[in-house]
Parts: sequence; C-alpha cells; structure tokens
Amino acid sequence: MASFRFLDLPSELRNKIYSIVLCSFEPAPPSESLGKGLVRIQSGRIQEFTSGICPAVHSIQTDILCTSKQVHREAYDVMVKTNQFVHVRTVDISMSQLLVGSQVPIVTLDRAHAEQFQGYLMKIAMHAIPGGSVDDYEQGEEDLDFDDFDPDIHAPRVGLGPYFSFMILGRDWKPFCHMLSEADIYIDGFSTNVKILLTMNPWPEEIPNYKAPIVDLFTLKTQEALLKPFRSQLRGFTHVEMGKSVSPDFVQAVLKEVASSPWTDPRKVLQDLYEAKDLGARYYEENKITEASERWTTAISDVRRMRSSSSWPTLAQKGESHFVQQLAQLQFALLLSSAQNSLRVMNASPNNQATLMTVGDVVTYNLQEAVDLPDNFARDGSLWQPSDAQMAALYFAQAQCWRLMDEVDLAYEAGQLIEMAMDLTNGDAEIEAESARIAEWVFTVGEIMTEAVIAVELGDDDEMYI
Repeated sequence: MASFRFLDLPSELRNKIYSIVLCSFEPAPPSESLGKGLVRIQSGRIQEFTSGICPAVHSIQTDILCTSKQVHREAYDVMVKTNQFVHVRTVDISMSQLLVGSQVPIVTLDRAHAEQFQGYLMKIAMHAIPGGSVDDYEQGEEDLDFDDFDPDIHAPRVGLGPYFSFMILGRDWKPFCHMLSEADIYIDGFSTNVKILLTMNPWPEEIPNYKAPIVDLFTLKTQEALLKPFRSQLRGFTHVEMGKSVSPDFVQAVLKEVASSPWTDPRKVLQDLYEAKDLGARYYEENKITEASERWTTAISDVRRMRSSSSWPTLAQKGESHFVQQLAQLQFALLLSSAQNSLRVMNASPNNQATLMTVGDVVTYNLQEAVDLPDNFARDGSLWQPSDAQMAALYFAQAQCWRLMDEVDLAYEAGQLIEMAMDLTNGDAEIEAESARIAEWVFTVGEIMTEAVIAVELGDDDEMYI
C-alpha cells in the first residue's frame, strides 16, 4: 500500500483541516456593556458579575506549522485570514477594569507572545497623553517599583504606568470598540486624554518564504469592513491617528467621525435625560429594580462622559447657564434616585454581606458625587443648589447605607447625618424610624467597642503578671 502524503490531498480539504486545527475557538460569550456591569452591581445581582478577564477558549494545535515550509505557508495563511488577529498595546492605562467589565475574549495576555507574533491584520496602540488626566492606576497593575516615582510631580512619568500587550480575534473587534466607546464610565478622561494609533496591515516589509503575503487582502473594502465598528461606535475621541492605509480620504473620514461629539444639541440632551429619569421613576414605583437601575445608571454615565468630553465647553456655552443648571439638577436627582433604588436591594438582603458591601460602596460613591455636584457645576456657571428636602433624602440614604453595611467606624457619622436629615424635615416618619434604628446600632457598636477595650486592658494586665 502506498504511503499517505498530506500534500496529495486537494487544497480545499487541506484548508478545512487547517481551519479545524488552527481556528477552533469556542463561540464568544454575549458581548457585555460596561454600564450593564454597574447595573448588575446596583441591582444586587453581583453573583452574575465576573471578576476575571475572559479568555478566548480554543483547541488550537500549532504542531502542523512545523510539518514543512509549504504546509506552514498554507496553514499560516488560513490561520491569519480566518482568525483576523488584532494586536492591542496600551501604556499608562488601567485596562484591567475595562477588560473585566466588558468580558471581551483575550487570546493571550502574555506580552512576549503578543509582541512576537507577526500575523496581525491590525494593531491598535493606546497611551495616556502626557499631562492628560486619566484615572488613577490600580494598585497591582503597575510594571514598576514605586521608588521610580518622582514625589515632586503630580503624576507618574510617561511610560511608567500599567503596560498591556495582548491579542484578540477579529470577531471580537466590535465588542472591543464598544468597550472603548464606554471607557469613560470606568476611567475618567479616557476619550479626551488617550491617544490611539491604528495600523492596518502591520506585517513586516520582508517575510520569510514559508509565509504567504496578505497584501492583496487589504483592499479599501476590507479596510472599511475592519474599521466599521471603530468609526460607528467611538465619538469624542480627538487624539486618533492611522498608519498604513489605501486611501487618505478614507482615513480623514474615519478620523472626523470618531472625533465628532454625540452631544451637540442642549435641548435634546435634556429631553433624553428627563425621559430616562421619568421612565426610571415609573419602574421604581413598579418595584422593577433592574429596569430602573438600567435607565438611571445609563443616564448618569452619559452626563459623566459628556462633561469629560472635548465637546463639553462648546455644549455648555451653547446651552448657557440655564442648560448647565438644569443638567446639574437632573444629575443630582439621578444620583439620588439610583442610590435609593440600590438601598431597596440592600434592605432586601440584610444577611448577604457581599451584596451589602458591594452595592453599598456604589451607593456611597454616587452620594458623594451628589454632595460635590453643586461645586463642580458651579465651575461651568451653575448657581443651582439642592433643596432642603433633597439634602435630607441624601443624608438619610447615606446614613442608612452605612448602617446596613455595618460600617462601625462610621456609626457616629451616620448618627450625625440622620440628625441633619431630621432637622431639615418636619416629622418625616421614615426618617424618624431610621433615626431610631441608627441610635440602637450606635449604642450596640459602643457597647462592643467598650467590651473590646476592656478585654485588651485585661489582657495587658495578665501579661504584666506573667
């Protein structure tokens, strides 16, 4: 019997084998919105919140690439054209929270492997602009020793922050772009203070003869398809550049689109926010916690992104002080409503410590933003101040939140806040009931602390007599 030779198989069959061996990735999980992740936390569904970066699960076997030069050439060609790998490199940007929140599948986070691979269809490099304000780096993400920081400057020197280099599949490029479009939710100033460089066809000028060139793949039609998610989803990104391209006109069209603002009409902005506020209120009355959270969280995030965007000065000037004051009033109401909605979750989960602490942290963050809001908006010409009733509701919400979290270190402050809420209202039954609960809590905390002090003192005395 004649021996079997792989190259004797028809090319169509060989290509199918290459595809099975080198392109077998499991289906991607449903694309995730960063805002949806916050909604799940605020509505108490933290068990659905993934804490890790999502891997692109596969059963790829690369041994076939070592068979022969011809097989390598054919197989590599199928692999890169089918998988359409995209290389992402970031410097001085805390990417972990974005990748965890979005759950975009990552082929490899190994920087060495990602850098060595040459079969990318596209590369995207991002870095924080020197002097720009991008959210503080997360501890544990840095690639340097803190001794490298200069204490006399307000930010780390350029290039000393978190450094990521990873690979994603072309199929996941669209959700990755969606992640970038929402990045301001998690990283303040992302759209305005991050520079993006896109490079199409990043293959080296010279390649070995056992690799097939893919220059013919980079037609204008192909580039338009690759960049469609990028140009359709990103807005307000003014620091974008593009490398190799077929058409300069196409490049300029893309850059113009991604730099344009999604917020141009002050009236439309207010109309959309009022609709979100009212719809959320309707859901709240119907006890639809998740639906209310979705509307309010999205609206809050939109205002945050809007005010950190490059188009905000123009929008504020166009809308004048009336627009800025209405926006301040709306954002305060949204933050307070969102906190009250989350407190329902906390009150319904008195024995679930994970829910209480996770949701409580978000509530505290939103309420602190509401406290700071009048001063922050005053910089844009707003004179708006919350009413006594609104401040009473805020004090009540924060005091109740700390009690439910059992933040013993803040028990005294919670007592002060509930007293301030009572001073601003006239016999509100709900506030008075909460005041009684907090008084009991403060008393219990005081007893526990006293017992602890006595125990320590007795322990010290025992040691003295040993």
